[in-house]
Amino acid sequence: TQKLGALEINIHNSLGSALIGARRMDEAEKFLAAGIELAEASGNESLLTKLLLNQTSLAKERGLKLRDADPAAAQAEFEQGLAKATQAMTLARQLGNRLDEAHCIAHSGTMLRLLERYDDAEAALAEALALGAALTEPYLEAEVMRERGALLADTHRLPEARQCLE
Repeated sequence: TQKLGALEINIHNSLGSALIGARRMDEAEKFLAAGIELAEASGNESLLTKLLLNQTSLAKERGLKLRDADPAAAQAEFEQGLAKATQAMTLARQLGNRLDEAHCIAHSGTMLRLLERYDDAEAALAEALALGAALTEPYLEAEVMRERGALLADTHRLPEARQCLE
């Protein structure tokens, strides 16, 4: 039954992620919330970490959608996303899962960039990049470099941004 529980949690997480990609945010939120409830009830902190990261992505997408029409609501979404990424990072560190930790730090960097906390974002992304390199995770490194490029563009450091995106 433990394997069945983990499978059900994974299904909620995967559906939530797919629904974020399809821009069906309310449905994604429901699947992720149900998955979190199941993960917490079963004590599955590893899957809880992944669900929290998807909630970070959900907050990011909601915030980006709201950014022009309602900057305060967008800010609140980004703050919520940062809180979820921080919670996930704490779990990943407790579990000793360095790869999940690196992803959590990268998500934190993204949320910090969106909150215009550029120095903190740059530090987080540098930490995630170093961790990704140490783990030899090229996909993670590429994602962090893309995000670092966005950060550099946001701070008008265009020649450096181009190097990240090449």
